Amino acid sequence: MKPLYVIVHEQCVTSSRVQKELDRIKKEEEFYSLTESAGPIPPGMPSKDREIRICGAFMFCVGLQHESFVDEGYKAEIYLPATQKDQSDL
Repeated sequence: MKPLYVIVHEQCVTSSRVQKELDRIKKEEEFYSLTESAGPIPPGMPSKDREIRICGAFMFCVGLQHESFVDEGYKAEIYLPATQKDQSDL
């Protein structure tokens, strides 16, 4: 089964490299966009057996979301190719 991508704060991404990968994900993969505060597990997430890849902006928020998924027993990882570390990561 393919992973589910959780995209955190895409509207804040300023890196063209990261945006290009996010665009690819949105065309080719199953994803969930999270525009609210990072942290709580969004409703309607799949079973905990499915791999979750968290990405977007910024590493702090992506990290908080990752921690929430792991704490709830999900197989989650930070997907670095589609994660903007901070404002200097352009």
